Parts: sequence; C-alpha cells; structure tokens
Amino acid sequence: MESEINFLRQENARLIAKITGLEVENADVKTKYDDAINEITKLKAELKNRIGELEKVKLRDDNGESKQQTQDISSREVINIPSSVVDQLNNVSEVSSKSKIQFSYTSKQKILADKETDAFLNEVHKKRVSNEIRQRNRKEKLQYKSSSQEAHSIFQNTISTTSTTSHERKNEQSLI
Repeated sequence: MESEINFLRQENARLIAKITGLEVENADVKTKYDDAINEITKLKAELKNRIGELEKVKLRDDNGESKQQTQDISSREVINIPSSVVDQLNNVSEVSSKSKIQFSYTSKQKILADKETDAFLNEVHKKRVSNEIRQRNRKEKLQYKSSSQEAHSIFQNTISTTSTTSHERKNEQSLI
C-alpha cells in the first residue's frame, strides 16, 4: 500500500512538471503568434506607404508630362492645323484622363486585393498554429494513455505479487 502511494506521488509530480512545461510552451506559442501578427501589421503598413508613394510619383510624372507638352506647344509658332489633327489631340487627352481614372481605380483594387491577401494569410497562419496545437495535444494524450497503462500494469503486478506472497505465507503458516 505504501509503495502504491509513493508511486502515485511520483506520477503526480511527473504530471505537474509536464503541465508546467506545457504552460511555458503555450506562452511561447502565444508570443510567437503575437510577433507574427505584429510583423504582418508592419508589412501591411509598409505596403500601403509604398503604394501611396507610387501613386504620388505617378501623378507627379503625369503632371510633369502635361506641363512639358503645354510648354512645347506654346513655344512653337502658331500654324494652321487641320481640324482632324485637333480632333486626334482631343482624343489623346481624353484617353490620358481616362488612364488616370483607371490608374486610381486600379490602385484601389490593388489595395482591396492586398487586404484580401492579408486576411487569407492571417487565416492560413491561424489554421497552421491550430493544427500544430492539435497535433501536440494528440501526442500528449497518447503519451498519457501509455504512461497510465504502464502505471496500471505496474500496480497490477505489485498487487498480484503482494497477494501471491501473502497467500504463500498463509499456506506456510497453515502447514506449520
């Protein structure tokens, strides 16, 4: 009986140590998860800044080209231009303004796509972490089952040995 109590105490101490280790590991996983989220947030902010800068540069370049074209036109001598050429120039300016509108629309689509990509990556990361935790829990459960089966078999062996020994003593005493 005393050996059984000692065994159970040892098993209890082992399980407490294991729980403590798992708590530490859980804290590490939470820290890594928080770090990953912070990194993703930082990268999203950087991407937004880059997109904003690119849009500014594109607008500045477009404005620079427009100014250059107007300066070139004003510096030239006034000449007779057929109306078909004027119509073509008007069409070009319409296409240019449409391309600016399409660019801003495209950049908004890119920002939306970036948000969708970020959401997808966050979801994939969460699933991966969840699967890792689930797998670790399965391993621990299997280890616990095997250790409890070993403990049960040791306990059964101890009981059977003790009962066999006490039975043999009773037989010896009855013979005497």
